[in-house]
Amino acid sequence: MKSIQKYWTKISITYVLLLGCLVMLLTPKSVAAEHVLILNSYHPQYIWSSEQISGIEDVLKEEIPLENIHVEYLDSRRFIDDERYAQYLLDLIDYKYKKRYDISLIMVNEDFALNFALENRDSIFKGIPIVFSGINADFSGMLEQHKNVTGIYEGIDIKGNIALIRRVQPEVKKIALITDTTHLGQNARQQALKVIAGLKNEKHYHGIEFDIWDDYSYRELRGRLEKLPDNSAGLMLIVQQDNNGRYFSYQKDLQALSEASSSPLYGLWGSLVLGNGVIGGNMLSPYVHGQNAAYMARKILQGRPAYDIPIIHMADYSPHFDYQVLQRFDIDMQTLPDGSTVINAPLKNYDRLLKIFTITCAIAVLLLIFSLVMLLNIKRRKQAESRLHSLAYNDELTSLPNKNSFIKYVYKIEKRAPEQYIVALVDIAGFRYINEKLGYEAGNLLLQNVAERLSVMLPNYSFLGRFGADEFYIVCDTKCEITKDKLATTVKKIFDQPFLFEYQKIILRINTGILNFPVDAQTASQLINYLEAAKNEAKKRKDVSVVYFDKALPEKWRHRTMVETKILDALAEDKFFMVYQPKVSITKNTVVGAEGLIRMRGDDEGSIIYPNDFIEVAEKSYLIQKINLSVIDNVIKDMNCWYAKGIHLVPISINLSSFSLYQSELVEYLEATMAVNPHLKGLFQIELTESVLIDDLNTARNCLQTLNNIGISIAIDDFGTGWSNLSYLKELPIGDLKIDRSLVCDITDNEKSRNILAAIQSLVKNTDTSTVVEGVETPQQLNVLDELGYDIVQGYIYYKPMFSVKLQQLLSSRYRSIPVYTKNKVLMLADAPQFKSLAIAPA
Repeated sequence: MKSIQKYWTKISITYVLLLGCLVMLLTPKSVAAEHVLILNSYHPQYIWSSEQISGIEDVLKEEIPLENIHVEYLDSRRFIDDERYAQYLLDLIDYKYKKRYDISLIMVNEDFALNFALENRDSIFKGIPIVFSGINADFSGMLEQHKNVTGIYEGIDIKGNIALIRRVQPEVKKIALITDTTHLGQNARQQALKVIAGLKNEKHYHGIEFDIWDDYSYRELRGRLEKLPDNSAGLMLIVQQDNNGRYFSYQKDLQALSEASSSPLYGLWGSLVLGNGVIGGNMLSPYVHGQNAAYMARKILQGRPAYDIPIIHMADYSPHFDYQVLQRFDIDMQTLPDGSTVINAPLKNYDRLLKIFTITCAIAVLLLIFSLVMLLNIKRRKQAESRLHSLAYNDELTSLPNKNSFIKYVYKIEKRAPEQYIVALVDIAGFRYINEKLGYEAGNLLLQNVAERLSVMLPNYSFLGRFGADEFYIVCDTKCEITKDKLATTVKKIFDQPFLFEYQKIILRINTGILNFPVDAQTASQLINYLEAAKNEAKKRKDVSVVYFDKALPEKWRHRTMVETKILDALAEDKFFMVYQPKVSITKNTVVGAEGLIRMRGDDEGSIIYPNDFIEVAEKSYLIQKINLSVIDNVIKDMNCWYAKGIHLVPISINLSSFSLYQSELVEYLEATMAVNPHLKGLFQIELTESVLIDDLNTARNCLQTLNNIGISIAIDDFGTGWSNLSYLKELPIGDLKIDRSLVCDITDNEKSRNILAAIQSLVKNTDTSTVVEGVETPQQLNVLDELGYDIVQGYIYYKPMFSVKLQQLLSSRYRSIPVYTKNKVLMLADAPQFKSLAIAPA
């Protein structure tokens, strides 16, 4: 009996173990500890990328923590076909992920990312499953060599969209298929040719002319669309850049092209094009596309091998349209395919009435509840009103009247004409530094001390209040024998005495604007504006702390405000651009470099605003930093465009202000820029004035050494105009000295100028520093410089500043520069016809 029980016990244990193993095998694998790397071909601001990533994350986040989903944006649209950039990406991903994380799965979005992953699989992705999506090129050959890879081809539904165009526009006679000359664009062109060849055998498409556009500038494309004949249509396939290397923005450029086009434009790429001017199309949703790829990925993470999941060769396309564009081209909604999605469509009458009724009921209920609450809390409401009134007209920190009280008081005394008042606005200079040094609580206590002292020491008849964070206002009636000078003297005495704070004395410097009301300002609004203008003028001047208002200040202030507005608009609308003035070797008669000069497009067509009209205002309003970043971006963009076209590059220099140079933000931006553009090391130069170095030599040394270490060389601009001191050449990494034009203009008849230039050349010839002479305009000047041993010059004798496309032509030409100068005009710049008018039309 015992043996039988023992036998059944063993069978039971075995059964339980087998059942447990079966449960473990059938239970989906937990993926909480898995790490997934997503490689996206584009950049995060590209709406297609962000929506596709959202679709993937919304599926995977149910099982994987979001912090375990790593996303890298490869930014291939801006660096397409750039081998050096591809190597940089390989090093970056190898460093970030190979040793730090145990990557279980790689998801790749778009062609560049899949090609990158497959080519480098053996080095950093070996054995890791890959799921791809958004693929247009044919990767069948490469996929045969790689196991454990599956995914979804995006496909380009060219035939489906042509059929949709034929349905929506039954009378269509011409369809232009628009792509570009990039690798992806040419792949789309080949697919389009195959589709067109097949459609020629279908009677349904007889009489329709098909045209493929892939070689054009943006302006040429716009011109072609404007001239499309009646009963035509355009189909946007893959457009990333034009034949000038200009990056194509769907959010900005597509809308402009659609508005210019005489015929409807159709598209394939969902939210990327829909709502940006296209009429519609058989479209792919990036979000849904990302979700479908993520479902495949989830199966792999749960244990299913990638090779066991079939590759899908065409993504889900569905018809989408824009109601407003349909109306513009008078397209009947009845012609749209069944199941079409239409955006921007107005609500139907029933829906509109229901919505109005619902909102009305909701408002009625809210009003009823509000009325009941008000009836039950009359006393509390009155207390709240009293509290709000106090807050509205009194400063909570100092208990003084606030800015609202000041405005109310000014409107009150405005009605007392012809009575006169002296009004002052006192600003505490550098109070932000006090807050940073002592802390905000200490800063508040100091403001309370200032308010208390002003209240005690100002005459009893003064109306005193706090205007803003660190500003106080004073209004005095002239009946009490107060004048501008007396008030200015009183305020100065109040702040000349140090403030005691935690056993230390603090001296506060002030900037004060004073005016007579209503002599200087006739209305309350004028008073406030003019008082601000006087105070701001005091802040700008270092010699005085008090400024009395005069009539010239509002005009200066309005001009500055107008220029600031233009600068902000130019930054927002990408109106800044670069022109380049070449540097020429006298002995070689060839271009050996160029200086990049900033320009701003004006409001009128073709007008240009020069730096003299906006740089000074930009520096005073601290907008110069943003302009400098724009200059760097534009120059790097131009240089990469030339580099991509195989053009021999020469060093390009730009000017930076002293304020910008010592900002850590700018240096960090340059470091990041050169890190992703290693091919430009040694070809990018910054020009600085001597005063920048003399003001703070230690800071300059550290900053310039950092720039020199990352491949940016330094030039001293306008050399010879200030306290020229060659001693810093041995302390600082200076590459070039740029001789100012003031030393060149009279060298043919001024022996002193020639001697100075000879001395400079003698001093630098045995150093590593080179010289560049600016402002050379005549053959006589050129001959003298040649005799003195100068080789590199810059000036109208050779070239005026020119647009980037002209410099591109010049650098790609094998012709030498031959200046021909007569009667104060440059007639010809090279013995090639395309350069004859280059200098006569300045940029």
